[in-house]
Amino acid sequence: GFFLNKNSVPIYFIPIQYLSWFLYGNEAFSINQWKGVTNIDCGKSIVCQRTGEQVLENISFDEVNYDYSLTALGALILASRILSYVGLVIKIRDKLMLVWIGYL
Repeated sequence: GFFLNKNSVPIYFIPIQYLSWFLYGNEAFSINQWKGVTNIDCGKSIVCQRTGEQVLENISFDEVNYDYSLTALGALILASRILSYVGLVIKIRDKLMLVWIGYL
């Protein structure tokens, strides 16, 4: 879930989370949304976080990871584009060779 504490994920799932763009996108979005928020107005009858820092702490996000999350997100996008291109080239390699030598 989006508001799942990162530290509560079972140890055998930890490597998988680093391959998902959801982790980096959600962390960057949450940090952008909650950094600098000093007062969250919620009624006196309910218990809630009072600052953006408390919200980020509750879901185990740290403000210093903002640039890292954006960089990792960009790297995942670039890697998926490169892998897609390589897959496409492998798939049509024979057809490209026939076109290149003039048989098609």
